[in-house]
Amino acid sequence: MAGRELAVAASTFKITIGLKFFCQAAEGELDPTERVVVSPAEASLGGQGLCITEDPVEISLRDVARLMLTISDNTATNVLIRRVGIERVRARLAGLGFTGFHLPGTLQHEFDTAARDAGFASWEAMAHAVGTPRRRRRAKRCGSGC
Repeated sequence: MAGRELAVAASTFKITIGLKFFCQAAEGELDPTERVVVSPAEASLGGQGLCITEDPVEISLRDVARLMLTISDNTATNVLIRRVGIERVRARLAGLGFTGFHLPGTLQHEFDTAARDAGFASWEAMAHAVGTPRRRRRAKRCGSGC
């Protein structure tokens, strides 16, 4: 990136969320072994990890961070964003001298914005129109009412 040229950071911002999570754990602000329940209703776009579960999953925050950082799990990212607080992540970035970044409150918001830009009401509406492997699996299993 030259000068002030804008660039898409893609999933690299997940490193900052992981940094903030592990700093909070080291400072005793949260327990990395704390268990959270992630339901399929919380799933974000992404082809792996917590988005493919059919049932609620109980998992430690440490393992959520591991999924986010190793397989770029978007649902795990949203769980950690809610737990550590996006404003605290933004403050950590600013404290490191990184300014001018746009970090989403959740990835779902970013997906919905992209879908609206493409002419759909939401990401779910676009996924329904285009079709996704998960949706096709559910439709095959229980008919079009899923």
